[in-house]
Amino acid sequence: MAVGLGIDTGGTYTDAVVLDRASGQILAKGKALTDRSNLARSVLEAVRAVREEALKADVVALSTTLATNAVVEGRGADVGLVVAGAEIEWPLPPAQVRVVDGGHRINGEAAAELDVASVQEAARHFQGRVEAVAISTYLSVRNPEHELEAKALLEAITRVPVVCGHELTTALGFRERTVTAVLNARLIPIIKELLAAVKGALADIGIKAPVMVVRSDGSLVDEAEAWMRPIQTLLSGPAASVLGAVFLTGVDNGLVVDVGGTTSDVAVVLEGRPTLNREGASVGGWRTRVRAADMTTIGLGGDSYIWRDRDHNLRVGPKRVAPLSWLAYEHSGALKELKLIREDPVFGPTRSEMQDFLILIRDGAVQDGGEADVVSALRGGPLSVRALGKALQRDADLLPLDRLEANGVILRAGLTPTDVLHYLGRLDAWNRDASGSAMAIMARRMGVEPDVLAQDVLQAMEDRLSSEILRKVIGDGLNLEDPVYCPVCHGLTREALGPKRMDLLDVSMRLKIPLVGVGAPAHAYLPGVAGRLGTGIMVPGDADVANAVGAIVGNVVETADLLIHSSSDGGYILFSPWLRQEFDILDEARSFAIEMGTKRVREGALRAGASGVEVSVKVRDCMVAMATENSLCLGTEISITAVGTPKWFDTPVDGGPDHAGGERVSPGNRVPV
Repeated sequence: MAVGLGIDTGGTYTDAVVLDRASGQILAKGKALTDRSNLARSVLEAVRAVREEALKADVVALSTTLATNAVVEGRGADVGLVVAGAEIEWPLPPAQVRVVDGGHRINGEAAAELDVASVQEAARHFQGRVEAVAISTYLSVRNPEHELEAKALLEAITRVPVVCGHELTTALGFRERTVTAVLNARLIPIIKELLAAVKGALADIGIKAPVMVVRSDGSLVDEAEAWMRPIQTLLSGPAASVLGAVFLTGVDNGLVVDVGGTTSDVAVVLEGRPTLNREGASVGGWRTRVRAADMTTIGLGGDSYIWRDRDHNLRVGPKRVAPLSWLAYEHSGALKELKLIREDPVFGPTRSEMQDFLILIRDGAVQDGGEADVVSALRGGPLSVRALGKALQRDADLLPLDRLEANGVILRAGLTPTDVLHYLGRLDAWNRDASGSAMAIMARRMGVEPDVLAQDVLQAMEDRLSSEILRKVIGDGLNLEDPVYCPVCHGLTREALGPKRMDLLDVSMRLKIPLVGVGAPAHAYLPGVAGRLGTGIMVPGDADVANAVGAIVGNVVETADLLIHSSSDGGYILFSPWLRQEFDILDEARSFAIEMGTKRVREGALRAGASGVEVSVKVRDCMVAMATENSLCLGTEISITAVGTPKWFDTPVDGGPDHAGGERVSPGNRVPV
């Protein structure tokens, strides 16, 4: 038996699944609320729910939001950056920067000698001041020699992890490659601490299996590789959700929609594999060169805040709050307070909804006495905005809440789509009475009946999801860099889904592939979306833990892209992640590149924790027609991929290798809707 424990730390829940990879059977599953300030504790609580089966696990696979959250929130270690061959004239993530002579030209020849003395001086400056170092030299993807030389010098002096830009990506783009290197260095101590904490928590309950981590393309990597290259886990969670959807439904071509608590992620699956982002992952305003599944993230989920705008129109999201049904389940006093508010038609703040509560999450720095008073009042337990205003003898609209919420000191609880599902009887996880009271309060303010409000919320969810899905498909089809800023995409989508505004044009759209819904609320929102888009839908029976399933069904995948170009003297130059080398004959260059590349990616896959490695090679010549009948080869692109099963499994998954991080597997329990 090849048993794996998959863990996904989502924005709202941490899920744990014990899976027999060979049969595809889920042996156990469990959930816990995610504590972003202590992910290890969340993992521990989720795994405790499946402990008996989890003790059989050969390996643990972790899908984590830690890297994403750290980049978005601007957190990270103190790092040093050595740049050679170019000045930095654009924003960078925080780093101590040293610019030295060096770098290369597009043909891989050195533009200047590496200034060894300046690199050593930078190393001495960094010593004791940074926790990791990044190196980015101009056109290192055409010749990595200066980055490798600087790395050896820096490691010898600083004694901290040092990572080169060319080790993280082989794509052109000095700016993006430098950002990728800096973010990677900032994340190294953070992910290393998380992995140590998770392993310690698992060991405390008797699980001592090795830990692997899901990368942004859905492939698995062992912990040593993960903490040296944590940037590769930026979109770990969304990638796992796609693999989980494919595993649980057996879909070949489809559009996966993962409806979570905080966000919804949309990805296209073709031939059983998620499509990859051509430009690299973009997170927190930073464009990287991280190989990642092509995901569109929507600020809409089961825990999205239901609120009224200044014109008193209903809005859902993008802010995430705690559901009131959960709050009342955890704190019985919340239900009593909601009933009091329901009976009091006078109270009516403008900056909060009447039914909102506030919860103290952690002690944090306060800037004034007003914030200190709020924190002190909430130490006794959650309070409604009304009760907090009364306790502090202040108008509820003047309470200093914004900064405390933004910094995660307090959490708002409010009406959410999750509460609407409780009210409608479609979900029975927490306190339905609290949802009913909150719905009555909000409906009164909107001037409608609660049942009408419930349908309006579901309609708003379906409208937003349908629009975002169509915009993504249009953007992908037209190769748009960002369809969000495409007015034509917005206009066509609005005309296809909403009231018809054009007199001379009738716009209709239909998806040619089915929707695949995962995430706990998928069954509630996506059937209506599928109907609007004229397509079918599949929601697997274990849709609520698809991300954790996806974490454990991935394979170890290593890739390398090599390039052979003709040179000015009639020969050929090989550019690779490891060296630049010149050849007189093209066939010799190809043979050497394939032999070396195959050896390197196989070694990389083994180092990342693979066994049973299989290597595939794709070669594409760039030919130009000549005036004669002959053609001239200007260059050759070689892509080499190694795929293997995690070495701790003794039974491989059925099916052929999957380039994007998993072998095709037998479908799980499909439930068409």
